[in-house]
Amino acid sequence: MIKAVAAGMVFIFLVLYFLKIFNVSRLLLLLFFILNVGLLAATKSAVYHTLKRYRSTGFNYRNMLIIGSRERAKELIRNVQSREHSGYRVTGCLEIADSDVGRHVEGGVNIIGTVD
Repeated sequence: MIKAVAAGMVFIFLVLYFLKIFNVSRLLLLLFFILNVGLLAATKSAVYHTLKRYRSTGFNYRNMLIIGSRERAKELIRNVQSREHSGYRVTGCLEIADSDVGRHVEGGVNIIGTVD
């Protein structure tokens, strides 16, 4: 975030220099930089905490359906479930054979159907 604001400030300085605009206060530019970083941080924090509170009630999740149920699928399920704040939830897995439907895969996730 600070890198983006700093890059924007460098751009503003370059534009002011090449257009030969010298009557802009350095104090004003410093105040703009500080307010920009502060307001961006406050907005980002507000959005993060709002989404965290909203997701704790069970809303604002994207449901994932994983094809396969072997070791890579189990690893993916563990990774997704360990990062609840990411906004993803594994609904189930799909497998090729009908005989696997209903089998437990990992962390409360079952095979819910076939690929066909």
